Amino acid sequence: MATYPGLRKCLIVGIVVSFHVACLVPVAGNEPENDTSMQSVIINSYTAIDHLIMGYLPPFIPKNPHPENNTVGVPINTMLRWTGGDPDGADLVTYDVYLGIELPIQKVASNISMTSYNPGILEDYLTYMWRIVAWDNLSLSTKGPVWHFTTSDTTNYPPIKPNQPTGVANGNRGYQYTYSTITIDPDGPQALYYLWDWGDGNYSGWLGPYDSGVTCEAKHTWNGTGNYSIKVKAKDIHDFESDWSDPFPITIPYSYNKLSIQVLDFLFQRCPNTLPLLRQILRN
Repeated sequence: MATYPGLRKCLIVGIVVSFHVACLVPVAGNEPENDTSMQSVIINSYTAIDHLIMGYLPPFIPKNPHPENNTVGVPINTMLRWTGGDPDGADLVTYDVYLGIELPIQKVASNISMTSYNPGILEDYLTYMWRIVAWDNLSLSTKGPVWHFTTSDTTNYPPIKPNQPTGVANGNRGYQYTYSTITIDPDGPQALYYLWDWGDGNYSGWLGPYDSGVTCEAKHTWNGTGNYSIKVKAKDIHDFESDWSDPFPITIPYSYNKLSIQVLDFLFQRCPNTLPLLRQILRN
């Protein structure tokens, strides 16, 4: 027998709502003054069943904390970072941040859309506890674990803005080109990571680690023609990010297909009096 998911959904919702309504039908002489509670139950019943049938899932468990769990010697101006998201893809996810030095951990930020939070200047030589609670736009939530870190008495600064990238300024599509940059960290020798923006909607991801003051090279291939601006930024081991470098312009003109050129050249060899000028251009 054929099944109809939409009809089945309606039938299930009808049964559940009917049950709740039946439970709320007043006994004679005990009529409620208003039907607000009945409307609320009906709406909540439909929402719960709809989430169940449609397979909606709560957000992912927050993970990948920065500072990493149980890290010691964290700068007092550290940023809190994590990763999150939602398995349903299109759901809007927001986060509540809990941070403190004693239980229960207090909520310090609500309904933020970014996966980072600046707690301001922390106290030195204290162990902090923190956790993230993720919410989606269906009011489904997921609590992350409690993480710990201990501060030092140091203040961290981001790397200096990297030098403007250097490399080929005019290229052809489909060819790979190499670009380089360099920067230093004002806090002294420590590992640096670089993120390249190629101007065509693609990013390199964080490359590294590189020592402070050591040149970073990266390669990229453009598949479309046009004018692009390459820029790069750096971050240190504490996830403090520099400003973007000054952009480096590159122009990618049309690139002829070599096989097509070879075929045309062969035809011109068979017909030497045909378009001699074009034949000469294609050979150059």
